[in-house]
Amino acid sequence: MRKNRWEAWLPVVSGEDRSVKAALQRLVLFVPSGAYRIGLAIKNRRWSNPSQIKRVTVPVISVGNLTTGGTGKTPMVQWLCRYLRDRDRRVALLSRGYGSVDQGPNDEALELELSLPDVPHLQDADRVRIAEIAIEELDSQCLVLDDGFQHRRLHRDLDMVLIDATCPFGFGHLLPRGLLREPCSALARADVLVLTRCDQVSGVELERIERELRRYCQSPQTLIAKTVHQPVALVDSRGLRRALTELREHRLLLFAGIGNPNAFFQKVRQMGSHIHDTKQFPDHHHYQREDIQSLREWVDQHRMANSEPESRPWLIVTTRKDLVKLDIWQLSGVDIVALEVQLQFLSGAAELEQLVESITKVS
Repeated sequence: MRKNRWEAWLPVVSGEDRSVKAALQRLVLFVPSGAYRIGLAIKNRRWSNPSQIKRVTVPVISVGNLTTGGTGKTPMVQWLCRYLRDRDRRVALLSRGYGSVDQGPNDEALELELSLPDVPHLQDADRVRIAEIAIEELDSQCLVLDDGFQHRRLHRDLDMVLIDATCPFGFGHLLPRGLLREPCSALARADVLVLTRCDQVSGVELERIERELRRYCQSPQTLIAKTVHQPVALVDSRGLRRALTELREHRLLLFAGIGNPNAFFQKVRQMGSHIHDTKQFPDHHHYQREDIQSLREWVDQHRMANSEPESRPWLIVTTRKDLVKLDIWQLSGVDIVALEVQLQFLSGAAELEQLVESITKVS
């Protein structure tokens, strides 16, 4: 089956593809990457002027990342909003709405509406404007800025940056040569670093990553928390929940259109031993009719090639973000389920809670 652009691009920038063609492509990509660096430097110089930064009257907590997509930001946003809501803070979530279609909610918004139905979610490229709306019209006491590390116009009281342990430094290059949205030196602006997917790398690798992160921290006391994405259930588009044990009882086909699909595939592999194939789509992919037909053909191909009647039944597994966009529960008669995950802290939870409390306490 023909690869899409994401599947073709990622092995090139990661260095996995060692062919001469890929080496030439990497060389060519240095040109737009250099132009991106210059544009970024001009932009950041503007925000070094405090008069350009807009403060609002309530605390703002930013959750962002250094690399493009795939750090597990949504579970962190869910954890933070629940933490504030459970302590009777009137919290609103602000995001740019990247990847939305026809001004509607994007995939992250659809997922968050399901998991946080009582937290208002405002989407607009002008985060200052919707921050003021959240305060004036919704009487919000604190704001969570989703994907806010590069959005510097709105002042934040706590800047959290998520680092995916499976790809912490974006292959060492800025977009499009690598996955970095900013140079690693930008981490000096962060108040908290949260390492995600820590269970998918070795302890030795985690220590190496933390040492590298400490090089960029503004203070030796900068909090570096460690987390995992803990699977809790399987869920389909009708809202029906199924046990995780079903992953071992079925032959699995996996697909995803997120920033780091390999991390998702690896997580499922840890729980299901009968994975027949995986399929990748670009981050924030909008599934069209031809995509669904392609998925049907992909499923049919594997069912025909592995049609032993005594074998385990088939199951298609994807992410919540993909499932809410597809809004179907079967393909070619095979059920589709999403892996539901929650953020679980290995370290740093108490320290992070203390920081959040200190800036959001209501007098």
